[in-house]
Amino acid sequence: MRKLTVAMILGLAISMMAALPALAQADLTESFTTPDGSLSLSYPSGWMVDEFGGAVFIQQPGADGFSGITIQRISEAEAALGFTPDMSLEDAVAIYEEAASASAAEVGMEVNLSGFTETTFGDYRAFVADVTSVSADFTQLTIIGLMQVDGQLILVGALAETADVLEALRPFVAPIAGSIQLDNTPADTTTAEQPIAAADAGNLTSLGATNLTSFFTEDYDIVFIGDGAQFAVNDGTSVQIIDTATIEIVNTLTTDATPEQSSDVAISPDGTLIAAAFSDVFAGAGGISVWDVASGEIVFDNFDILATNSIAFSADGTQLVAGGQEGTLTIFNTTDGSIANSISLDDASIDEVVYLGGNLVVGSNSTQSSILIINPVDGAIIAAPQQFILVNDIAVDDNGVLFAVALDSFLGVADVQLYLPDGTLFRDINAAPLDSTSVALSPDGTLLATGSSLGVVRVVDTATGESVAVLNLSGVEDESDMMSEVGFRITGISFSPDGRLLVVAGDDTNVRVFGLE
Repeated sequence: MRKLTVAMILGLAISMMAALPALAQADLTESFTTPDGSLSLSYPSGWMVDEFGGAVFIQQPGADGFSGITIQRISEAEAALGFTPDMSLEDAVAIYEEAASASAAEVGMEVNLSGFTETTFGDYRAFVADVTSVSADFTQLTIIGLMQVDGQLILVGALAETADVLEALRPFVAPIAGSIQLDNTPADTTTAEQPIAAADAGNLTSLGATNLTSFFTEDYDIVFIGDGAQFAVNDGTSVQIIDTATIEIVNTLTTDATPEQSSDVAISPDGTLIAAAFSDVFAGAGGISVWDVASGEIVFDNFDILATNSIAFSADGTQLVAGGQEGTLTIFNTTDGSIANSISLDDASIDEVVYLGGNLVVGSNSTQSSILIINPVDGAIIAAPQQFILVNDIAVDDNGVLFAVALDSFLGVADVQLYLPDGTLFRDINAAPLDSTSVALSPDGTLLATGSSLGVVRVVDTATGESVAVLNLSGVEDESDMMSEVGFRITGISFSPDGRLLVVAGDDTNVRVFGLE
């Protein structure tokens, strides 16, 4: 039996066409286009519009909670639910009716679903039905709808906690739905032939974006696969494979286990294996899964290790290290998943780990040091260059000449530090207005890119420490206003293997690609 997620039951709703008072299309005076340019719509002046988890959310002025109108374009990522982008409305209705009650029962909810009724929104055909969802804690009034635009399945809806709020939304649903326009032209990332350089980094421009599916992952990370034709992003309890040229999800890797969320993703140097770390911090549970990239089949997994925060492949791809909440570095043989070694940092939770040559660079909250360089064979600490600061991310250049550490800067230190392989500090960099949540080095180590909790990406010349480009993704022009107004943090950032592209992920669930025109 197919089952819908709770988010799909509660978050995607639409009112009955017969009950909608007329609203002139001219009343929709504002327009919105998704970051990837694939969907645009009109909405009333003064309303708030945001994009989250692949859905456009439109809210009236002064509205509280999750009341509003949602629009979601179905992608291949919903295939696990049984939906496909080009399926008929009749088939979509059948899937929803079959799955809604079963899914709600799993989370202790009762769902009352009226029969679907055929109608239209503007020039588009649609089916709509009333839904009431009841749990021990609340009652949710929703009305679900399924429509087609240019042969593509779209979910459009109204959602409210009380009947009066839902009634206030009714007049706006049909006009907004009727204004939807799609652009199916794939993004073109075939641009400059040369890697991004400090001199021209200021000309970086958006080449497109795509949306991830999970509402619950806080730390989306990015790794390029092989020559860079594809890249992978951890997404909820899965890993999404994205085509670099079209910026579209082309495959989803899943695990049979039921972890809380993925916390990291890594690719073997030869591009044949991909691994994800999973962590449920509150339950202390977690583990790893490793897939064959070509087949998408699981090679091995291990969910006996606690709350895994970070993973990395060795330079030859024969080993995979996992570090987590309990302070243990577990090193696996990638051929069969057996454990080759286990290194305990007695008083530490491990937040980040990478291979640098034959050694490990570890970011932890150890009282010995926040940054440790460790021999993976005997566990000996080679260097401990930084103490008592929160490490958010660690990156290494392709030549192993430098490694960069993203830090919280609330203690007055730089928010990014560059180190030589022996742990010698090469340079302090003050790149972000508050802290650095993620960091990447270009393949040749000449550029550093860092993201912040304020939705800003900075590109820095590693030779001088000077900022050469700023990508403000927050929508807030004045940095002094960002603390109160920005709605997402940068969680992952990566240069392509040829150095021509910069990919950025945020906890607003968007993955954005930048390059030179």
